[in-house]
Amino acid sequence: MTGVGIIALAGVVVRNGILLVEFTDLLMEQGQNLHDAVVEAGRTRMTPVVLTATAAILG
Repeated sequence: MTGVGIIALAGVVVRNGILLVEFTDLLMEQGQNLHDAVVEAGRTRMTPVVLTATAAILG
């Protein structure tokens, strides 16, 4: 069962990483430079990332 939990957590981490990169790309398409887009994406997306990872770990 531990292996299944680790695989599920890895999937959550990869999914959250993909969402963070996609949001950064979206902000860059809207005209922001790379630094500002990364900071804004991190600020906006980190709360859902942390909550999802915590729920997966506790589950």
